[in-house]
Amino acid sequence: MNTRNGDLFPVLTKLKKGVSKMKQDNTYNGWSNWVTWNFKLWIDNDYQTYLHFESMVEEHKGKLLNIAQDLKEFAQYQERQYDRLEKTGTPLTSGFIYDLKAFDGSIYDIDYMEIAKAIKEDCDLVV
Repeated sequence: MNTRNGDLFPVLTKLKKGVSKMKQDNTYNGWSNWVTWNFKLWIDNDYQTYLHFESMVEEHKGKLLNIAQDLKEFAQYQERQYDRLEKTGTPLTSGFIYDLKAFDGSIYDIDYMEIAKAIKEDCDLVV
């Protein structure tokens, strides 16, 4: 009996060759993923935060990379604050970091460039 993989299991070998990898669709409400949508939702629903990032568009003259970096730094700051409060025994019970932690999300999964583009587009509509 020939024990080469292709001869021993011809059907499995054929299936394996014919199967293409399917890309998992993690989009959420038109955004690249849930954590990106959630982060933008919290920005849009906190007026002061939204105004801050709107002013960043102007400050950075619309340069998306700089706006995205500010968004990332903001998320990192929020996560540090969350961790500090949790260590003191007074954890947050709302906010985008709370949502991320509750749903096992990560700030590293946020598409900051996608949010930067959306905020810039929002500002372009206002002007």
